[in-house]
Amino acid sequence: MRKRLWIYLFRNKLKVFTIIWILILSVNIYQQRKSQSTYIELDNAAEKSLRYKQSQLPETKTEPLRIKSANKEANSFQPFSPYDKPLDNSVYEHIPESFRTNHSTVKSITYSFSTTIRKEGPGFTLITMFNLFTGQAIEGYDKESLQNQINRNWEYLSTIKENINHGQIKRVVLLYADDNSIKVLYQQNWVNNSKIFPMKMPRLIHMSDFFNISSIHLLDEPVIAANGDILIGENFDQIDTIRLRDTKTLYTLTRHGNRGIGDCVAQSMCLMKYYGSHDTHIFRLKSPVPATALQHLNYPVNLQQAENGMIGILKTELKFTVYNPCPILKTYHIHCSQIAKRLKKGQNSIRDSPWNIRIIKTSRPIHSLKYGP
Repeated sequence: MRKRLWIYLFRNKLKVFTIIWILILSVNIYQQRKSQSTYIELDNAAEKSLRYKQSQLPETKTEPLRIKSANKEANSFQPFSPYDKPLDNSVYEHIPESFRTNHSTVKSITYSFSTTIRKEGPGFTLITMFNLFTGQAIEGYDKESLQNQINRNWEYLSTIKENINHGQIKRVVLLYADDNSIKVLYQQNWVNNSKIFPMKMPRLIHMSDFFNISSIHLLDEPVIAANGDILIGENFDQIDTIRLRDTKTLYTLTRHGNRGIGDCVAQSMCLMKYYGSHDTHIFRLKSPVPATALQHLNYPVNLQQAENGMIGILKTELKFTVYNPCPILKTYHIHCSQIAKRLKKGQNSIRDSPWNIRIIKTSRPIHSLKYGP
């Protein structure tokens, strides 16, 4: 029997090799398509329906930031009402000493936050999140000490104060979900408060919010989207934002250390070993981001590999060219406090359910400002 089999294989070796080659090719094609899939596949229809309803993109008609007219006239915000009363004790005890007002005798607070936004003038719009620890329960942070929360609030407030003084930042759009955070901010009498534009969100920030807001309200505007503890640094005046727009280029930057702010020494992830972290994204949209891509980006920004999923979606679906010129465009990570998000295993990454995003991309540091492929 074996002899007959070997004789058959020998006489039909071409046919056998063809079958083996087809099988190998089929397996490779299947694995390649699976690895390049950019769709968010949820575990089951019931979970998909539930989580999608909870994480819906905010509707344009209900957003605090809205278009007043289709021309170059001012776009109108709906800012939070000026808060000139003492904060609740549960909120006040979370505020760092250097950012406290006289709690018992709060009088007239200087209200100088902007209520209109104009497209004229050079510079970038910084979109960032702002949610302080104010005594409210936050998932993943329930075991943090009061002192750790105070220290973290100091870092958030110090970062905003520095960023509004940056010469290349003409406005800062603050995305917040907790009214108490804005009450604290409204009691700060900073020199450049007029650059701040608060924007109330229905939930904590998702990656899609940066591109949804830019598509609707900041089209053809240079935008920096960054985490709330990222300080904008040097050389942003070197960016040719027209070329950035016309070549569909995204700069996604790896952060440096903390630039001496705080009581620790943080290593630069740009100049040292590269881990794939990107906390700042610079772009100028020529056209709105499609709804399908926004849906794929509709996940919390504080998940592991959140920015890597965003890079993958922009490269594959929107055909952006992505560079990481962090040695030139410097940003700093203001995070000396010991606070870190702690979730159950299987809930920390965009790879986990219900997001299940499989396409992960990074961009290694380069020492020049490139545009286009």
